Amino acid sequence: MILQPQDFAGTAPVPPEAIEAWYRRMRADYALPESVKLAYAELSLADVAAGVQVTDEQVHARFEQDKANYQTPETRHASHILIPVATPADDAKALAQAQDLYKQLKGGADFAKLAQQFSKDTASPRRAATSAGPVAMCT
Repeated sequence: MILQPQDFAGTAPVPPEAIEAWYRRMRADYALPESVKLAYAELSLADVAAGVQVTDEQVHARFEQDKANYQTPETRHASHILIPVATPADDAKALAQAQDLYKQLKGGADFAKLAQQFSKDTASPRRAATSAGPVAMCT
C-alpha cells in the first residue's frame, strides 16, 4: 500500500491527546513479551584433552616449525660516558680522563653520578645516566 500525500491534504491536525489515547488503546499490538534466545556450549578441559593425542614427534616438529617464536635474542644493558675529542691534541687529555673515570668505577664509584657529571653526550637524556638501554647482541 502506498500513501499519497495529496490524499491527506486539507485534513485537520490530530491533537497530541488523541495520539496518546490511541497509543494506549493499541499498546498490546506493539508490545512483545520479554524473551531470550540463548545458545551455548560447555567445554571441559579434561573432556577435550581426553580426545586429543599428541605424540613426541608432533611436539618436536611443532617446536622446530615455531622455534623462532621461542627464542629471545641475548641483550646487554649499555651505558656510556661521552668524552669528546675535538682535535688530535685532545687525545691524551681525553684518554687520561677516561682512565681516571675507569679507575673510579673500579673503586666502586656510582656510574650514573659520574655520567651525569662528566658525560658530554647531548643526545641522551641525563636522567637515564646516558643509558642506551637493552641492546640486542649480534651473533
